Amino acid sequence: FFFLMIRRPPRSTQGVSSAASDVYKRQVSTQSTWDIFLPKSMKVFGKYVTLLEKYPLATKSITGAVIASISDIICQKLDQKYVSKKEAPIDWMRNLRFTGINLLLICPLYHYYTARLLPAILPVTTKMSLVRKLAFDQTAGATFFISLFFVGMSFFEGKGLNNGIENWKQKFWYSLKMNWLLWPAANGINFGLIPIKFQVLYFNFISIFWNMFLSYVQNTPKPKAPQSFTNNYQSLSPVSYTHLRAHETREDLVCRLLLEKKKKN
Repeated sequence: FFFLMIRRPPRSTQGVSSAASDVYKRQVSTQSTWDIFLPKSMKVFGKYVTLLEKYPLATKSITGAVIASISDIICQKLDQKYVSKKEAPIDWMRNLRFTGINLLLICPLYHYYTARLLPAILPVTTKMSLVRKLAFDQTAGATFFISLFFVGMSFFEGKGLNNGIENWKQKFWYSLKMNWLLWPAANGINFGLIPIKFQVLYFNFISIFWNMFLSYVQNTPKPKAPQSFTNNYQSLSPVSYTHLRAHETREDLVCRLLLEKKKKN
């Protein structure tokens, strides 16, 4: 009698229960997959945001310096492969100087530039205010930061102010024109869409390519005249008109007389 009271559930109930179980299993499986990938990256980003809120200047500067170091290493490798075509070890002193100027000068000043100066004098409220902000950034801002880099690198290399000014004269205008190919569009997104506290982070990632360019330009020497031409030019000395007349050939005399005749007519 006891066994007769244990009834099997209806088939319809079994089907619903089985379907619900399958859905639950798929949800658990999907959740476990996200637990592997998403939370780890979100935890890292969450820690970065926490550091960014507590120590904004230090966090942005260190992030920028690390990215600058990576950019310089990539630049050196590409230069060896496609330009000099010679295998050579990484120039770690060059890398240290390039990383140092970003850590101590470029990134800290860019933090104050984007977080304090620009929001104070050019807040973005309309499309026209964004255009004005970009115009200021690509004239005064770009001029300042590019000049700071080339003059500052001379100090980091131990060459002094005069060399820095000469370095700036040779490379500034070319670098500014290349800047206009990249940064107006990049900073349009940065100023228009990216929250202020993340703007330096966005700038740093775009700067992977920009830093590669700056590293290459900074470490490319100025083209020199051929040695034979330089020596010949330096060996020349001025002579008098009487000396030229004394060594005048017949052809020179004919040419001179024709020119004098033409002047008189």
